[in-house]
Amino acid sequence: MLKQKLGSRKFWALLAAVITSTLVLFNVDNNTIAKVVALVMNVGAIATYILVEGYIDGKRIAKEQTGGAENGEPDYSKSDSTGSTAV
Repeated sequence: MLKQKLGSRKFWALLAAVITSTLVLFNVDNNTIAKVVALVMNVGAIATYILVEGYIDGKRIAKEQTGGAENGEPDYSKSDSTGSTAV
């Protein structure tokens, strides 16, 4: 559940909105607000990237251990530049 939330762009947008509103409430200057929001969004992007890469790596390892595509799923690792898969 926590991984899903941390990987959600909606969650990070909500967090940035809440932080922005709170900073405005306390009359923090606009430059500081912009920097804080940028930092929150950067952390969100990094967290999402790490979680997605971990998921992809886990799927690849599981596939290697079972010796092929699972459940009849196509092998997307063999796609060409047009996006079509060689199945």
